[in-house]
Amino acid sequence: MFEEKLFTLSRIVFPDSDFAQDIDLFYRKKEYVMSFDTWMNLFAAKKWYSYCALGKLYLKVSATGKARIDLYGHMLKKTENLNNKLLSSVEVDFGNEQSEKVISVENAENYDGISFSFISDKDANAQFFGASWCTDIPPVRNHRLAIATCTFKREAYIKKTIRKFSDFIKNNEDLSKKLHMFVIDNGKTLSPTIGNSYVDIVPNMNAGGAGGFCRGLMFAYDDNYSRCLFMDDDVEIFPESFFRTLVLAEYFKEEYKDAFISSPMMSIYDKSMCAENLTVQSELWLKGYYRNISVKNLYNCLKVIDIDKKLFDTVYTSSAWWYACFSTTLTKNEYPLPVFFRGDDAEWSWRFRGQHHVSMSGVCIWHAPFAWRVEKVADYYYLPRNMFWINSIYTKNFKRDFNSLYNKKFNYLIQTYNYTCVELLLQAIKDILKGGEIYKENPEVQYKRISAFAKEMSNVVPCDDSVEFENAKSSFITNRRSLKYIILRIIQIMTNGGLYFPQKLFFRKEGVAQDWSTPAVSFFLRKKVNVYNILTKTYECRTFDRKRIKEYQKEYKNLMKKLTDNYDILYKNLSDAHDEMTKRDFWNNYLELSK
Repeated sequence: MFEEKLFTLSRIVFPDSDFAQDIDLFYRKKEYVMSFDTWMNLFAAKKWYSYCALGKLYLKVSATGKARIDLYGHMLKKTENLNNKLLSSVEVDFGNEQSEKVISVENAENYDGISFSFISDKDANAQFFGASWCTDIPPVRNHRLAIATCTFKREAYIKKTIRKFSDFIKNNEDLSKKLHMFVIDNGKTLSPTIGNSYVDIVPNMNAGGAGGFCRGLMFAYDDNYSRCLFMDDDVEIFPESFFRTLVLAEYFKEEYKDAFISSPMMSIYDKSMCAENLTVQSELWLKGYYRNISVKNLYNCLKVIDIDKKLFDTVYTSSAWWYACFSTTLTKNEYPLPVFFRGDDAEWSWRFRGQHHVSMSGVCIWHAPFAWRVEKVADYYYLPRNMFWINSIYTKNFKRDFNSLYNKKFNYLIQTYNYTCVELLLQAIKDILKGGEIYKENPEVQYKRISAFAKEMSNVVPCDDSVEFENAKSSFITNRRSLKYIILRIIQIMTNGGLYFPQKLFFRKEGVAQDWSTPAVSFFLRKKVNVYNILTKTYECRTFDRKRIKEYQKEYKNLMKKLTDNYDILYKNLSDAHDEMTKRDFWNNYLELSK
């Protein structure tokens, strides 16, 4: 009989009602075999051992009857395949009453993944109840984790999150002193009564994600939580991720004790799809290190978390705030930038460059991917405005490169007749020229003004005709695959956009395009293009307007000259603003907490 005391690293989990259609994320069953080589239950052994101070690995199984347990080790191969090895095959008699058996895993640290199968004896009525991956040494530190989520009028999402988290703590009472959720209510629409002893509801000024998460961080600092987790509100959670996050942090080796723990963003529409894992700097903005990878197969379960450690010393990386856990000892009473949204999570991670960002299979949230749903004001006002500040401070040679980066953004909007967003970009540059002062404005008033400005210019209308909508969707999907599309794209590149033909006869009939990463070639030689949003079933009619384009080009050129001429002054101003605006005193005034 195994008598050593074991400590749980990760528990085998089963789908709840929200995942009833996604059982293969948790286990695979065929006749008498249950296999747990899945996204939610695979143990990423090599990565755990690389970052954590673990002892020997064990599998503890709870069951009845006679069964065979097969343990497997999995190794990633460069040929996009796996080397799977049967490590042991053990016949176990659990008896007639539910009991636990422990199986040791030899040399677990040598394998990217460890999994097991439970094979029932068809004549013995074996029944599997649960299992856990364990080690024989205790955690090297003791953490308390504050979970901060900020919400703005998304009651359906946040009430469900509160209920699931509360039920989880009720069923794991030993975690009640180690995990606590702070719901920062930027919309001030939640009743305090939906909170409980595990969840605090905190009304807050609508200062965007930055203001909401900042308020949550204040509670984490004030109540001496050693770790804080920022999590979006429009997500689907599986609360076991909080437990796994806590355990992972408690076993971190000394050199990684302040590492970030980040979550792959799984798609809420296709729950086996990893939309993005880890973000890295890309030109003015960011891109996913891994994007759009299905984790239905075992290879991808391991691949999507396979990140070279050297990356963190060479590239700016960030844990996005859909789920990002960090050490409050590391951040030491520092606070995010007051940028409302767009860039706050990047700057927070870049500020602590050199820290690793650790992601594990089964530690995740499900989120609506950003395609089709990001507001114009986010991408064409807040993003270019905020990222000038952030890049000017952190990015080498940004003074040399910023003109080309903004030119690329401006020219793309001109090529796609997106005049609303041109106006937003121009306003962003005007506000960049104001330096740090623009960030001291009341964020609620500022957001309403910018949103009203965008709405006033926009001509988005519902597509009431479903046949028209389906034809349009089919058209732009087909067009992107056609030879004609490819030829036009080549001509467009050769003519540097190909939009400035003087004769109207060059323009062809109306066209259609999609409203996310809208391809500029869809506008080539088109006088008018209907741009459709698949998610909202709306479209925007955009029309080529030479006079308007000329005016925009002139205004943009003048603004960029001012930006270039004043770069050094702005850099000094924004550096000073960074020092001032990441302190508690500033945030207390900004959020009007004294009132």
